[in-house]
Amino acid sequence: MRSIQYYFNLAAKVATPTNELDYLKTYWFGTVGIRSDSTIVCAKNIPVALEPTLGNRMVGNKLIPNHKQKIAHSEYRTLRKLNKWATAMFVVRISKEAYARGNIEYKMARPCENCSSAIVAKEIGRVYYTISDSQYGLFIPGNDSDSTFEF
Repeated sequence: MRSIQYYFNLAAKVATPTNELDYLKTYWFGTVGIRSDSTIVCAKNIPVALEPTLGNRMVGNKLIPNHKQKIAHSEYRTLRKLNKWATAMFVVRISKEAYARGNIEYKMARPCENCSSAIVAKEIGRVYYTISDSQYGLFIPGNDSDSTFEF
C-alpha cells in the first residue's frame, strides 16, 4: 500500500474546485477509497441541488429526512462506489481561504454521524481523515475508535 500522505494528496486533488458551483461552497471535501480488489475510487462533496430529489426515506421504523443532504457528502458518494470490506478510506477537507492564496491547507474532516454509520454498515477497514496540516486521525469502524497521529 502507498503512503497515507499519497492518498491524502489524491483526495485533496479530488476536493479542489473544478467549476463555478464549487466556489460557492465554504469548504471542500474529497474522499478516496480502496476497494478490496485494490481499485481506487473517489468523490468530492457536491451541492445538494445537483443530486436528484429523493425525499424522505424509511430505515426500519425510523424516518430519515436528511437523505438528500447525506448523499452530497464525499464519504457517502465514495461508499456507493466501494464494495463491502473495502480496506480503507481517506477523507480531506481543504481550506477555501488558503486555496485562494495558492496553498493547500487541511482542516478537520472526521466523517459526520450519518456517514460514519454508513461506513460501519459497509464494513470499511479503516478511515483516515485530516485534522490539520500537522495531524490526521484514524477511525476504526469495527472498534468505533479514533486515534490521532502527526504527519
